[in-house]
Amino acid sequence: MREYRNLLFTASVLCFIAAYGFFNTNPGFSVFLLILGILLFPHRSRKNYGKEKGILSAVLLSFYFFVYLPFSVPVSGECTVTFLDVGQGDCTILEFMDGKTTVIDGGLSQYGTRIVSFLQSRKIHRIDLLIATHLHSDHIGGLPDILSCFPVERFIEPVYPSELSPDTAAVRYLKQALKKENLTQEAVQGGRVLLEGDGYLLEAVSPVASIDSLDLNDYCLILKLTCGRNVFLFTADAGYLAELEILDQNLSADVLKIGHHGSFGSTSTAFLNAVSPKYGVISVGTDNDYELPNPYVLNRLQDYNVHVFRTDQNGTVTMHSDGISITVQCEKP
Repeated sequence: MREYRNLLFTASVLCFIAAYGFFNTNPGFSVFLLILGILLFPHRSRKNYGKEKGILSAVLLSFYFFVYLPFSVPVSGECTVTFLDVGQGDCTILEFMDGKTTVIDGGLSQYGTRIVSFLQSRKIHRIDLLIATHLHSDHIGGLPDILSCFPVERFIEPVYPSELSPDTAAVRYLKQALKKENLTQEAVQGGRVLLEGDGYLLEAVSPVASIDSLDLNDYCLILKLTCGRNVFLFTADAGYLAELEILDQNLSADVLKIGHHGSFGSTSTAFLNAVSPKYGVISVGTDNDYELPNPYVLNRLQDYNVHVFRTDQNGTVTMHSDGISITVQCEKP
């Protein structure tokens, strides 16, 4: 009986070592560790040699079929996400390995040329999706410059009550640019797949039909990007109400674009619990008039152990996903 307890203990140790080798080094090394453990396993008697080998071989085969094979399949979904420094505004650029490009928001009008220059520096020649998360000037001001310099396949905006549509110069210039390029304003709600490719999926999470608010920010497009096993969540200027309406969905993400430039009325504790991000990115202007990001929001993020990057301090923040892990590069380390 004692021999079998020792055998079970040894098998458990071998599984632990192999799993450690798999997830911290590489799959081949973990299998090597298992085989080495079986060969070096001390046998008390020739009588039980075959039985011991059989049990340990079963451990090896189980590890191979239930751990090695499922996790050793190559993961696609490589992508690059750039949170461009556009002062007190938003602009995020998604680049995929199949050559497709998505631009989310365009900052204030004075940053349009900067966005165009960045896209050109990345050898981007066309935009597959141009997205306005909502029609505030700090998100759409630079979009006419993009429309005039690049062919755009589709223009996306959220569904929102017509009475909340802003009557601003930024909105008028955007509509003129869209008309000039013969592009329609495609309005979407949560639940729509916007772009899909090899290993990646971009979908709208919000606005949901149940939203009832007098604040245009609550009708922002909240977007979820899945690249292999990595997930990015972009919340635009969504506030507590918009966050509350989607808590029943799967919001878990590696990266959270912090809502409304770090304003007090966004990024609630309930929302952070649901997302549980490793990284947070705040797009915010240096010495802005709104004194953002709000210190309470920063403390909240610290309490949740979120590694925060800020465009006012770090400049443009670039995140590259290989489908498994994320590397971060900042313009200002």
